[in-house]
Amino acid sequence: MAGGCLCAPCDAIAREAPAAGESEPVSRAATLVQLASRLLSSLQDGSMSETAYDTAWIARVPDPNNRTQRAFPSAIDWLLRHQHADGSWGGQLEIVHDRVVSTLAAVLALVESPSARSGRAVQAGIAYLARSVPRIDDDFVETVGFELIMPPLLAQARRLGLPLPATAASSIERLRADKLQRLPAAFAYSGLTSLTHSLEFLGEDLQPDLVRRWRASNGSYGASPSATAYVLMHQWDAAGAAYLRAVLDLSSVGGACNVFPFEIFERTWVLYSLGPLAKRVAAHRSVVARLAADWSRVGVGFTREGVGPDGDDTAMAFQVLDDYALLPPSSGVLRLFEADDHFFCLALERNPSVSTNAHVLEALNAARDHIDRDRLIHKALQFLASCRVDDRYWRDKWHVSPYYATSRAIRALAGLEQQAQHLSAAAVAWLLETQHANGSWSELQSDGTCEETAHALLALTCLPRPDERMLGAVRRGARYLWQHFDDQDHPELWVGKGLYTPHAVVRAVILGALYAAERTLGPAPSSSRGA
Repeated sequence: MAGGCLCAPCDAIAREAPAAGESEPVSRAATLVQLASRLLSSLQDGSMSETAYDTAWIARVPDPNNRTQRAFPSAIDWLLRHQHADGSWGGQLEIVHDRVVSTLAAVLALVESPSARSGRAVQAGIAYLARSVPRIDDDFVETVGFELIMPPLLAQARRLGLPLPATAASSIERLRADKLQRLPAAFAYSGLTSLTHSLEFLGEDLQPDLVRRWRASNGSYGASPSATAYVLMHQWDAAGAAYLRAVLDLSSVGGACNVFPFEIFERTWVLYSLGPLAKRVAAHRSVVARLAADWSRVGVGFTREGVGPDGDDTAMAFQVLDDYALLPPSSGVLRLFEADDHFFCLALERNPSVSTNAHVLEALNAARDHIDRDRLIHKALQFLASCRVDDRYWRDKWHVSPYYATSRAIRALAGLEQQAQHLSAAAVAWLLETQHANGSWSELQSDGTCEETAHALLALTCLPRPDERMLGAVRRGARYLWQHFDDQDHPELWVGKGLYTPHAVVRAVILGALYAAERTLGPAPSSSRGA
């Protein structure tokens, strides 16, 4: 399911990109600089595709004046328009965790708003769940908070008498119990923790008066539309309702995004992904200045609104600000996210993140004066060495594609020379072997995706001494990206409570990869594409 594009410059970017075979009035590098300038100038609070999961929760909020009616009926309309042919809801690619939790949330929303049309959609959704819930244990991507938020949804479905598999949730219940040993439910009332973002895990046990103290200034709970909608279902809140209206107003098609705002994440990932291209654009100065203003001695989260610092956003912002010489000297902030044998993104998380550890390692490579630097580098390196798939590549909890995690790891390892050569060499060989005949990369789409291809290119172009085989792969990958440059419907590969596409970040990854390829391969002839 493709969400509506919220990224203002997308249309302009597509119009200005030269089509395959057309004459090229300016160099490719100049085109990329121009488009990077537009992108950086457009950044505000974050632009993201819609998710069925969050839209379904908003669809369930009752009207405070008539609880038989819905407060946000447009969300019901969105759900009815965005059901897949197989009866499910979720991202374009069938990732079972995403489709199952999104479908169950949508079915519950439609059951509570009965109509002839919703009845047919509910039946198709239930049929999909009956087929797919038993497949959960075989899935390789687990959406955010799945083990916490799925059991209460299943309990609601059972109370409604929905015919779902009776024994399929046993493994999910075991994961929930494990998670709640680490983060007891009472933590939801004790401060800004990761539980604030997933308050709906409390099911029927919410205490609205206690949780309200952690409502952000924009009316949200944990910058999460679904968590905020959950609270409103139990107790109407004018500030929360205003937040949800603002979220729905972001979309041209009426759905809700996974998180909002996420301005720190967007600025950080865009600047990082553009790399040296950003420095050729005057607009980068104001974006970097805003990121520097967001920085604190304990790091940053993905937004200033209602969430605390996390290891991933902190490591990435650290890299960007260090690159622009805007960090305080002798910073030791990365130690705040240190566990026994890895670095964590969120405290007491059940499964560590590969990309978070790669980002910490890359940040430490560049920060020569970070306190306890050598020991921390060794820890991150050992973690990455221990969690490879087939001793060759990596997967990550924040992204569906192994090309994201592997690209991040290769870029982090590139600065370590001899001690990491064997790790990097095996991963690069895997990249070269898995490139499609058309020059693209993708694990799940045979014709490739622009985003995964861009991640692979960023990894190959960071290598200090690329050989002819690598250069050939870069050349074919860049050709694919130029041929598909005006594609806008990028599949949802990023992992939240539902899968999503962060539009500006994906665009920056593509622009940054093409610019890196231009620098690696040299400029193409100015009279044509040169592909």
